[in-house]
Amino acid sequence: MKIGGEGFDWKIKEGTLWIRSDFQMRGYLNAESEIDVDGYFNTQDEVVVDGGYIQVLGRVSDVINVGGGKVYRPKLKTSWRVLNTLLLSLHMVSQTHYWAKLSLLT
Repeated sequence: MKIGGEGFDWKIKEGTLWIRSDFQMRGYLNAESEIDVDGYFNTQDEVVVDGGYIQVLGRVSDVINVGGGKVYRPKLKTSWRVLNTLLLSLHMVSQTHYWAKLSLLT
């Protein structure tokens, strides 16, 4: 992806994307600041630069900010596995019910 524009700047520090903007927040309430002395915010995104484009490789930390709430990646993976198993089970039950109904009609 390409990022930038008027009033916006970025840098890569140790493989992590840091951004600075004229309109950025100063930090989260009651939390340690993720902003360095030059005013750059640590996005916690592991990136590489390729021909003027930034490619996001993943997250440096296990915390993902979703709508202001903190979601831990291992918990998200577990929830996804449970949901996937449930959906597969429901599909199998619906298929079994369909075939049982069909065999009663014939």
